[in-house]
Amino acid sequence: MAIYLSAEARCSHCGTTAPCELKLFLWGSTGIGTREYNGMNAAVGGLETWFRKDDGMACSPACRDVLAKDSRYAGYSGDWIPCQ
Repeated sequence: MAIYLSAEARCSHCGTTAPCELKLFLWGSTGIGTREYNGMNAAVGGLETWFRKDDGMACSPACRDVLAKDSRYAGYSGDWIPCQ
């Protein structure tokens, strides 16, 4: 089951905004004893030229490069990846 929401992305460096679509979907459930938990993932659509990393968004390669040097984002593992 998926839920589609209209959203707005904001660049973590320059503050530029762009409309996008947020897709939330359940990916399964796990149980511990009598408790059951559902997992949820999210995907962002409509931001082909943007990049993301954990809790950061960049609207261009220039903003991505500035944020890559920021200590706030350097502590997160992984690379800045393109939004699709």
